[in-house]
Amino acid sequence: MGTTLKIISFIFVSIVGIFAVVAAVYAVLSLYKSKSAQRYLKQAHALLRERKETEALAMFLKAEASWELNSYDGGRESLLRDLGSYKTIAGNVFKILGRHAGPVRPDIQSIIAEMTAYLRDRSNFGIDGRKMKIDSAQRWVAMCERLETLRNKLREACQPEMVANILAGSRR
Repeated sequence: MGTTLKIISFIFVSIVGIFAVVAAVYAVLSLYKSKSAQRYLKQAHALLRERKETEALAMFLKAEASWELNSYDGGRESLLRDLGSYKTIAGNVFKILGRHAGPVRPDIQSIIAEMTAYLRDRSNFGIDGRKMKIDSAQRWVAMCERLETLRNKLREACQPEMVANILAGSRR
């Protein structure tokens, strides 16, 4: 009986260890993506100051592609920081595209504002202030799906030929 218990304990500890390693790898990759998005954002701002809109837009789009929600610890402050970062990225893309961004601009701005307000409302969270209540979590998932749809629309608005025409027209 002692050997069987040791084997079961070993298997259990091994499984927990594997999950811990997978979680650590995911966390490191997530932080790497977040840092690369910040790096692209800084490069894009520098290019924008030099009035290189096409190159700056390309960097903003790289930052947008690297951005992900919940890149730190999954807490409310982490999510708010991620939303602020995306608001900066999208805002600069809209600054370059101007009115040619179309209807996606107010949609993205409103969903980010809604998500931010939702995170700041403490009644959506449990006693610990970290875990969302079940009904709140379902609404949060719906908002995240809407944000993902709008991100795809933003990328569609930034097709190379369309952007070239917009920027060529603004230089005249």
